[in-house]
Amino acid sequence: MKKGSEVFVGIDTAKAHNAVAVAEAGRDGEVRYLGTFDNTPDAVVKLVRKLADRYKTLHFCYEAGPCKPLYLCRSKAHMFRLYSIP
Repeated sequence: MKKGSEVFVGIDTAKAHNAVAVAEAGRDGEVRYLGTFDNTPDAVVKLVRKLADRYKTLHFCYEAGPCKPLYLCRSKAHMFRLYSIP
């Protein structure tokens, strides 16, 4: 499968689950809701790996608050940017 250049990943965090959507870069980039995932280190790493297999560059945005997925900050297996929305 051909890798896309970059994708923006929006994460709405909660204590038990994360709601995730992606937007491909560019004017014609597709926007998709991926669904909800458990807010656990394993589930977040699985999501990052899946997206890293499809895209060269990942940009993550999440809402600032007590439930942010800190696991993204600790993952050294993939290179990406992490943004916090206040």
